[in-house]
Amino acid sequence: MTDSGETEKSGAFFLWKIENYSFGWNTAGYIDSPKFSIRPYANFIFCICLYNKENYNEKKSICCSLTFYSSNESSKKLDYSLSFLNANGLPEESLDTSGDFCRDCNGNRFYVALDELFIRRRNAFLPQDTLTIQCHVKRINSEVPAFIRSTARTRIGVERNLFTWNLSDFSSLRKGEEREIAVESSGGKFSPLTLKLSIVGGPLSEERIQIEVHRKENRNESFSKLKISLLNNEKKSVLTIEDEFFFEYNNSKIWFLTPLMKVSQLFAAKDQLLRNDVLSLECESSNSFGVVSNVMEVVERGSDFFQDFGICNGTQDSCQSLKYAMEQLLREKILCDVTLRVGSAEFPAHKTILGARSPVFKAMFTCDMQETARNAVDISDLDADTVKRMLLYVYTDTLDHPEGDSVEKLYFAADKYEILCLKNKCSLLLVSDLRESNACRILLLADRHQDEYLKEAVCSFISKFRSCILLSEEWKSFNEGHSQLAIQVLQYICLQKM
Repeated sequence: MTDSGETEKSGAFFLWKIENYSFGWNTAGYIDSPKFSIRPYANFIFCICLYNKENYNEKKSICCSLTFYSSNESSKKLDYSLSFLNANGLPEESLDTSGDFCRDCNGNRFYVALDELFIRRRNAFLPQDTLTIQCHVKRINSEVPAFIRSTARTRIGVERNLFTWNLSDFSSLRKGEEREIAVESSGGKFSPLTLKLSIVGGPLSEERIQIEVHRKENRNESFSKLKISLLNNEKKSVLTIEDEFFFEYNNSKIWFLTPLMKVSQLFAAKDQLLRNDVLSLECESSNSFGVVSNVMEVVERGSDFFQDFGICNGTQDSCQSLKYAMEQLLREKILCDVTLRVGSAEFPAHKTILGARSPVFKAMFTCDMQETARNAVDISDLDADTVKRMLLYVYTDTLDHPEGDSVEKLYFAADKYEILCLKNKCSLLLVSDLRESNACRILLLADRHQDEYLKEAVCSFISKFRSCILLSEEWKSFNEGHSQLAIQVLQYICLQKM
């Protein structure tokens, strides 16, 4: 219960977002949030501790608690709440509690069952695989602390690999024999994995196709997810198995996946599944390598903080960040003087802003061109979603989480209008998402746009995974259509080996 004088903007709020959490809950005993303080108690510092592998009292759960640090020995009584927030920013599960805190002590533990978190209510707890925890300190020794809202973000590093494993002469594989392929980290961030396929079973049970995963080096703990799809002659998935595994430190335990299928079933459908006696498996590997960033992002203080410095409420409320103001100009279509037209879609905008960000737009609006006279720009080679994302970046420096071919389209738009900072960011996104299946396409994109950074990054990627890529159908098709560029890649690989 709160008294009549307490509002939703009283007390101290701390919001902690953990990205890629499903990859982090099993990789360490606990994760600490960045530390935060509560004004005016400058020597009272807190953090949230999230215990990931919790098994107290046989609870299959995670739990969190508030940890208190202080430079003196005096204890304080805190009334506070801990909440796991849902996608709408509302508490999905909460704990209201109080306790006496002294230096280096923890508060009450707040549990959430793993099956609730990851299965029954996953969409609520983990939107976009991000776990959000809020701490609200309501009172300290019966006093309501000055309003402050702090936001912190922790990111679990994840590297994803997508590749096709083609097993030729499959019918010659005998029981006891193995075929294998290596999954390596492009940056050496996780220990290399080896996938081994064999035939198991018989004579009392039917023979099955078994895949097991070995870790080449037993360094560090790591968490891996693997999705393997059996492809038919049309390269479409007909069967998929998925699993996840936690590799403990200095442990050589083998990860056995669910058997793919019975050998008899495979050969019964060999006309659809074994074209030219080749078994094709699409493999998607995701591997975590721990916390890569843990930072405080935003601190929002209440009106009393500003009054301490002689700044009135009216001044504070009327001040907007430049980014927010620019976004409002775009969204509310205020004082627009030009329209970007993409088919039936129209995007009102501002010539001065477009011209300031793009030399191409600047030339359009300052020279005697038809766009100047008509106050309209017709765009035929971009789609509406791409133009919308481009405008959001032009106005706010914000990338709206583009994925897949959306990044390639945005890269094309950035190059066309010479928005170099956006082009560079798209290049980084493309490099981070390089896979066997898209490397040739990204290489061609880099070559067409004369992007030497992106081109070299793709060549390096192809060189590293040449055993898979140079034997793939994608490379065969690429080599036939772009032989000169393919020769450049092979020359790069040879030079790297010298």
